[in-house]
Amino acid sequence: AGAVTRAFTGDTLFVGSVGPPDLVASLGATTEALAAAMYDTVHGKLKRLPDGCVVHPCHGAGSPCCSLPSDKLASTIGEEKVNNQAFTLVDKPAFLAFLTQGQPSVPPYFQTCLSLNKTGPPLLSASPACQLLPLLPA
Repeated sequence: AGAVTRAFTGDTLFVGSVGPPDLVASLGATTEALAAAMYDTVHGKLKRLPDGCVVHPCHGAGSPCCSLPSDKLASTIGEEKVNNQAFTLVDKPAFLAFLTQGQPSVPPYFQTCLSLNKTGPPLLSASPACQLLPLLPA
């Protein structure tokens, strides 16, 4: 197998930050358990990727999911090892304190998003027909 060159990190790793541990706490997991799982992911999996591996996060600047949003659309594991506090905090209790303090409140629409993620959106065939508009004025 070849070296990993790209990582699509979804809601786990952002440029300069990691996903907040409390947004899915309503599904039964505690914030502390989710923060501990994030520590294991960062230090047990992501840090093992090659430094040149390009990181493509799901969110960027302006997202309520990013505690330190960046205007960059991508990064590398090597850059994250140097610039992302989640990578530099190797002491697990310090990591957990960092990740669980000062988190933004859960956006009001988030419960709906969680439900849709679990069940999936309605099929397009079940939606009313859309009128296609021309791309250019006639």
